[in-house]
Amino acid sequence: MYIHTGDTGIIYNNWPAMNRYMDYLRNHERSRYLAPDQDTTGYGDWIAFQGTGYEVMADYCYGYVVMLMRDMADIICDYDKSEFYGNYFNGLKEMFYRTHVTYNKNKETKQLTIKLGMGSPVMQDKGGIYEDNSQTVLLWLLKLGYYKNDDIYEEAVKLLVENIKNENPESSGVRAGYSINSLSVGFLGVNVIAPVLTEAGYSSVAYDLLLNTECPSWLYEVKNGATTIWERWDSYSIKNGFGDSEMNSFNHFSYGSIAEWMYCYMVGISAGREGFKHIVLQPVPDTGTQYNEEERISKVNAVYESCYGQIKSCWTAEGGRLVSYKATIPANTTASIYLPAEGCLVETKVPSDIIKYIGETMHNKRKVMHFEAVSDSYEFMVSDLKKLEII
Repeated sequence: MYIHTGDTGIIYNNWPAMNRYMDYLRNHERSRYLAPDQDTTGYGDWIAFQGTGYEVMADYCYGYVVMLMRDMADIICDYDKSEFYGNYFNGLKEMFYRTHVTYNKNKETKQLTIKLGMGSPVMQDKGGIYEDNSQTVLLWLLKLGYYKNDDIYEEAVKLLVENIKNENPESSGVRAGYSINSLSVGFLGVNVIAPVLTEAGYSSVAYDLLLNTECPSWLYEVKNGATTIWERWDSYSIKNGFGDSEMNSFNHFSYGSIAEWMYCYMVGISAGREGFKHIVLQPVPDTGTQYNEEERISKVNAVYESCYGQIKSCWTAEGGRLVSYKATIPANTTASIYLPAEGCLVETKVPSDIIKYIGETMHNKRKVMHFEAVSDSYEFMVSDLKKLEII
């Protein structure tokens, strides 16, 4: 709510209750810096095809809520709590690494393993077959920064991309039964998979997942008649009919979280500061190669209704290269614009106090052209991959 409205009242009003909840979690840790026991309450990565131990997921979520508490403490200037939660996050990170991660490096190989975890007997059959280095466990390691150095980060990214591409899966593993460019996450992995890939410089892999039509995927549901988001990836198929009837909602938003990535990265509209007072425009064209009957995405046009008014973002591309970009920044706001048109000569007649070219920079592991702009509508045109004209 705060990110989208800029209203700190919701934090102030709930701050005492949130701190009492954090006290409860600390008082019920199964060991110092480890989340409370999940034997009777764990849900884990619900309805995943490749399972992740519930204790592992609980420890990730514990770290995540502590990170949010640190950030909220900064927002309301409670600096004592900010320091406390920052230090506690570091303790959780260190304990997670000692408990769940092994990493061996020599001259020839690197071996990173994020271990299975015990799993909860109550919900054992609702989170897939457990395997080390599942997509979800790698995703959350990257999202939270639960790695000690760049080598571990790079190895985690490599393992994640290999898992998704699924070109040479182990014959005895879960992934052997599924297509290339496929996901295997459940409720706790689906919301982070495309953002983490994009921020790691693998937006084309995120697009590969979006365009997959085999189960499990979003378009598999569409191909089988879906007009809403299902609770299970395989809730229904034209060939086999309805899936498990125990819990099989056909109006269940969780997997619909891909829409957040579509707005924030594909379209490229994201909140730079509270309530979209400052906006980040970061369009990410599809640079992938067609691998099934689905054509690659070459144009996007979207509007977001912010508290300050409509934010518009529209781009076209050819062969994965940006050709045009249009944006509208509403009144009383500013924006940082990151365009994947590196190497182009910038030509503009727009005054520099309206839009200013800052230079080339790295953004989401990709070289981009950085602009700062005030409220107005802008059009960018790329000519022959050499010139970027601002109209």
